[in-house]
Amino acid sequence: MSSGVLCTLPGGWLDRRGGCQREVVLRPLRGGDEEWLYSLPPQTSQVSVLTMLLARCVKRIGPYRASRAMIRTLSMGDCDFLVLRLHGLTFGERVERVLVCPDAACGAKMDLDFELGQVPVEERPRRPRYTLRLEGSPAREVGFRLPGLGDVEAASRAEDPERALLARCVLDLDGKATPGGDAVDALPDAAREALDAAMEQASPRVEDTLEARCPECGREFPTTFDATASFLASLYSQRHEFDRAVHLLSFHYHWPLGEILGLTRERRRHYVRLLRDALDVGSGLSARERAEAS
Repeated sequence: MSSGVLCTLPGGWLDRRGGCQREVVLRPLRGGDEEWLYSLPPQTSQVSVLTMLLARCVKRIGPYRASRAMIRTLSMGDCDFLVLRLHGLTFGERVERVLVCPDAACGAKMDLDFELGQVPVEERPRRPRYTLRLEGSPAREVGFRLPGLGDVEAASRAEDPERALLARCVLDLDGKATPGGDAVDALPDAAREALDAAMEQASPRVEDTLEARCPECGREFPTTFDATASFLASLYSQRHEFDRAVHLLSFHYHWPLGEILGLTRERRRHYVRLLRDALDVGSGLSARERAEAS
């Protein structure tokens, strides 16, 4: 059973002393994680799924054992990065997508294949506090921190998510500790936009826009790649395969369910292939028929 892989966060987690911990140990998904995912209510938000999923698979951040509370403080850029690594551990580094040319006169279907390592990642080690000086009369200075996954989740439930997110992240105004909501309300719209842009500029980022080129008409166009949505969609699309694999291993090997669910997807598929080969040989199927059946 794989113990996990070591990777470096583009941003990092801040410990109690304000130290930026960037070294992470991430383990592959196991069958128990997939069964848990399939049991979630359909209305569960993507950010909630992401929080719980990373809490299950991140084993360590720096010298500290990872917890859900720690995961909730990670930036979205760090979480996107971890999902990319988790995608590679689960399905391999290659991603295949089918796109449609946006040119109305063409509309051809096309394949977009790329390696996860090709997705640009902007590294910006995290700090406990950032400062934005706003020009005006009078000039104002805002101290802020970067939003974490928990901030995004909480703000998404507010009546005004953008204001709620800024309010959670403002630390002080003009050097004075001010409740975040009051500080945000004291700023004009242009200042809020500048604050939002400053947070974006300071945050680590996984690029979500890829360039594609239609092989039929030659048109080049951008396409978005949501790492989390893509990963979850891949998992949900293979639920039937998961159920069949668990059934086959349980029925033929008589393994306890806990042992089967403790396997990574790679090991589970390995045993299923061996089992199917043995069953197909016993039934007299040809090599071609065995390949088609798998």
